[in-house]
Amino acid sequence: SLTADSHHNQSQILWVSHNGGPFSRARFPTSLHGLDYYIADASEDQVFACVNHNATLTHLYISDASGTNFSLSLERVVYFNPKGALKDTWLRYFADESFADIHRVDGLRGIYIASQLANGTLDPDRQVTLITYDKGGMWERINAPYQDSEGNHTHCYRFMDCSLHLTQRLQQLYPRSRTAEILSKASAPGLIMATGVTNVTSSLRDHLPNIYLTTDAGANWKEVLKGQHFYNFGDHGGLIVAVRQYEMTNEILYSWNEGESWEVLIFGPEKIRVYGVLTEPGEHTTIFSVFGSRSPIHSWLIIKVNLTFVFNNIACRGDDYKEWTPSDPTEGHGRGCLLGRKVVYNRRRAHAKCLNGNDFDRPIRQENCLCLRADFECDFGFRLQYGWAPRSSNCLYDATSGVDVHRVPTICPEGGTYFRTKGYRKVPGDTCQGGDEARYGPDRLFCPVGVKPEFLLYTRRTVVQRYILGDNTTETIALPHLSNTIALEYDYKGNCIFWADISEDYIKRMCLNGSDTAEVLAEGRLESVEGLALDWTSENLYFVDAGRRVIEVMKTDGRFRRVLIDGSHNQIIPHSNSKVLDKPRAIVADPAHGSIYWTDWSTEHPQIVRAWMNGDPESIQRIVYSTLYVKWPNGLTIDAQASKLYWADAYLDHIQYSDLDGRNVHTVVSGRRYAPHPYSIAVYKNDIYWTDWMLQGILAADKTTGAGLRYIKSDLPRIMDLKIFSKSSQA
Repeated sequence: SLTADSHHNQSQILWVSHNGGPFSRARFPTSLHGLDYYIADASEDQVFACVNHNATLTHLYISDASGTNFSLSLERVVYFNPKGALKDTWLRYFADESFADIHRVDGLRGIYIASQLANGTLDPDRQVTLITYDKGGMWERINAPYQDSEGNHTHCYRFMDCSLHLTQRLQQLYPRSRTAEILSKASAPGLIMATGVTNVTSSLRDHLPNIYLTTDAGANWKEVLKGQHFYNFGDHGGLIVAVRQYEMTNEILYSWNEGESWEVLIFGPEKIRVYGVLTEPGEHTTIFSVFGSRSPIHSWLIIKVNLTFVFNNIACRGDDYKEWTPSDPTEGHGRGCLLGRKVVYNRRRAHAKCLNGNDFDRPIRQENCLCLRADFECDFGFRLQYGWAPRSSNCLYDATSGVDVHRVPTICPEGGTYFRTKGYRKVPGDTCQGGDEARYGPDRLFCPVGVKPEFLLYTRRTVVQRYILGDNTTETIALPHLSNTIALEYDYKGNCIFWADISEDYIKRMCLNGSDTAEVLAEGRLESVEGLALDWTSENLYFVDAGRRVIEVMKTDGRFRRVLIDGSHNQIIPHSNSKVLDKPRAIVADPAHGSIYWTDWSTEHPQIVRAWMNGDPESIQRIVYSTLYVKWPNGLTIDAQASKLYWADAYLDHIQYSDLDGRNVHTVVSGRRYAPHPYSIAVYKNDIYWTDWMLQGILAADKTTGAGLRYIKSDLPRIMDLKIFSKSSQA
């Protein structure tokens, strides 16, 4: 159950009780006030809530399974409240009840159709219709049909900012249109009928509405009738009827082949003005009721129309049916799944002229699907950033939400575990299994044991320092005999520092447990160790020796040292003409996915390369190699929470990130003002940190947008490697 109470600034607070439990305050990731709440839908284990933020602005939010933590689903939805939103507009003369133009497609899980105000103001001629197949996780415009019912090309394409708009309650009330609303029924899965307008590049004005039908749950639409009509389904969707609006008529149109052709039946000698067409609940029969009135003197009439004769009493048999599976057309994989489940229906073939009948029981079978991006929505505190393709969109931290997505739960006992979001949550009710579940699902982390500081660790060749995050203090770590320390690593659990000195040609470790003795882990057969990477799960230390062109690995105590990848013989990466190792620089480990990554300054083929942690030659793969992105790739790090790879390039003067496979590259910071020679980078919570030789300091900015760029430390000559460590960085 839900209730709201008043708060300051005329705002309201929404309270939610889940499964009869105590009321909890609903949380919305926005700094805007909630002036009014409207529950648009509360089915399928989630709540769609319209939240009115000012006189004309209403956003749609979707809850988690508890109904208390909401994420933004869609901005600027059409919502009216006679005592609140849009109450001072023309709608107050035609509507006395609240409504939102959001249609749940009956009988199919997760599909909704919504109307969005194009410019945020109530203009019925400037709207756009959007459809979602994952319960509001992602919305897309509806593609207009290529031609109309008369065979004329519509010339309406998405790349022209043109799509199909379907009318709902707003235009049913609008005096200039008075159209019928969207029709979908559980008895006719996949069939949706609506009044709509195409050629709506900028405005609906001057475009006459027509009738549109989809038989595949909104993936493809066709215009089936010109002009405005009332319509309904019968015989489990096997029969469609329509009657013209606003005209005196005695004709009813019917189609038995899913709108491909229409036939006319005269239902009486007298023409009447029709106000609707009804059938029995369940849409099982072929009997319809037309209700209207005589004119000019108003007098109600109800006329029963029996269309059983259309099928000549021929009952459908096995060959008259086909299997049909609803699917999300934006996935592009053709897997035939909705909310992680493949459901197969038996439907009558469009050209089978036979009767389903009252007793028709539609066979259904279902199975779970592998998890993909479509099975996840943005978690609380994150919002969708649309990409070049529907499923390339990512959930990014919403800095305006005020939510600390990295916070450890208040109750988290030592030895216990908690879940840390990656920005996604599986849609409640989604039953997918395996697949990309590990990629988008939360990380399971151990609760912190004791209190350790969260800090930056950096080297200035002859000194290693630690900058404590939070209290902004700096301390020098007393490491012995530093001469030219280039690379650093740290074991958070063991409280041990690893460093490589290219002048002395060794790798050492010292644990900060009161000892002042450093252990030599590797010496001899070293020329220029420029990068260290720790796999804390298996206690392996990886390092890049640029002088010998090798990547080696050893245990954190120096045992079992061996060459993992050898580039000294000019080996070529499979399926390329690039050397495995030419001028390697930085290295980073990704234990969660069993991979290592390294950068290479190769003059001919600069690149970022990925391989399995065991160095399998067949696993070596170039993932970033365009000279638009890398020329002198220096720093390299992984944002484990967001599953992103970040790098800094000292020639191109930028910091960029991509997916872990190198796709979907984005620029965070660029230009000689803030990145004239970036060297090392690290990610901490919502920020990216980097060292820069020319600026002689440590800088930071938002890891996604580059906003909030600032100096963390300045006046740091000879600044080199940088790492960030916290209680969750090696969990």
